[in-house]
Amino acid sequence: MKLSDLPIFNIFRSRKSSSRQELMASFTVKYDNFKLLLESNTELLKIISDIEQKLRGQSAFGLPYIEAQTMRAFFHCGG
Repeated sequence: MKLSDLPIFNIFRSRKSSSRQELMASFTVKYDNFKLLLESNTELLKIISDIEQKLRGQSAFGLPYIEAQTMRAFFHCGG
């Protein structure tokens, strides 16, 4: 058995050729998902920044604020 026959190397073998339409459809889905990921990441960074600002003592906050921000952060982390 040659090293190249191992299943791990199947990823390097050419697959059945797909039509241009199939490739574009696949790319569009991946691109849209990536944009959603970037938007969610940006929103999560805003949430974290807001929490950090509150922790500096510049404004008051209570348990409802913590609960709301936690739920928003959880959503954007993919929970």
